[in-house]
Amino acid sequence: MEDLKSSKTLAPNENIDLKRDKVMKTLAPNENIDLKRDKVMKTLAPNENIDLKRDKLMKTLAPNENIDLKRDKVMKTLARNENIDLKRDKVMKTLAPNENIDLKRNKVMKTLAPNENIDLKRDKVMKTLAPNENIDLKRDKVMKTLAPYENIDLKRDKVMKTLAPNENIDLKRDKVMKTLAPNENKDLKRDKVMKTLAPNENIDLKRDKVMKTLAPNENIDLKRDKVMKTLAPKENIDLKRDKVMKTLAPKENIDLKRDRVMKTLAPKENIDLKRDKVMKTLAPNENIDLKRDKVMKTLAPNENIDLKRDKVIKTLAPYENIDLKRDKVMKTLAPNENIDLKRDKVMKTLAPNENTDLKRDKVMKTLSPMKTKT
Repeated sequence: MEDLKSSKTLAPNENIDLKRDKVMKTLAPNENIDLKRDKVMKTLAPNENIDLKRDKLMKTLAPNENIDLKRDKVMKTLARNENIDLKRDKVMKTLAPNENIDLKRNKVMKTLAPNENIDLKRDKVMKTLAPNENIDLKRDKVMKTLAPYENIDLKRDKVMKTLAPNENIDLKRDKVMKTLAPNENKDLKRDKVMKTLAPNENIDLKRDKVMKTLAPNENIDLKRDKVMKTLAPKENIDLKRDKVMKTLAPKENIDLKRDRVMKTLAPKENIDLKRDKVMKTLAPNENIDLKRDKVMKTLAPNENIDLKRDKVIKTLAPYENIDLKRDKVMKTLAPNENIDLKRDKVMKTLAPNENTDLKRDKVMKTLSPMKTKT
């Protein structure tokens, strides 16, 4: 008896014993299966009958399918006009338009349909506000995406807020995450807020302790500011002093050993990765000793590397040869490449018509069309 322990997308009319296989299954239309025996995640085909209480199963409901969720304890995406008692069901619900529900009784996550009324204090629910809907967030303790020009007292509300243009708010009082509207003035030291800077906006990051995406030509002292920085072109900075994550501008020079920084290499840029201890995306034809560098590498076409020495994750170039047992590497198979997965203990996406012994290989398998594995 095989034990696939595998994630499986079934080809039409393919037979499998899920109890034996303990496998995730997306059912083909009209396929019969005993889920109690199989303990499997099931996306229901139209008109398929199933006893979810017996099956303890996640269910996406087909239109007009009847089910007792209290018995089933199941996640439910409601079909339109379907009736359900969520108190009994304790279920996550995406509301159909104009559907009525008592969320206090249900304790459910709700995406509000336009103009739907609800008492969030009673409901303790996450709410995306429909335009012009009124709500008391202090009472409701709710995450809110503000509709344009909607007024709210965030100190009272303790809410995450994406600011609408021209909306006024006191962030010190509110303790809120803020994406700044253009030209809005704010004291971030008082506010302790995450800020994406509008062009030409001035700010003292040392005082503000804020994440900053730099506007072009903006000057800042990162040592004082302790800030994550995406460098503007031609901006000068001392990363040793600044201890900052850096995306390098073309031809910018930097000492990564001193800087301890993540680096995406510009073409033909020279760097000593052993000294730098850096994650590297290789430029074409760049040479590097990965054993010395201990670096993640995306291989350029036809580049040679000793993975046993390098201990690196490798995306194989076409027709490249490698001993996965020696290399202990994740492998996406090139067409027609042969490999012994039992020996290699590797995750495998099967090439068309490739044969493999899943019992021996203990591998996740996406089945080719019409392939039968019993």
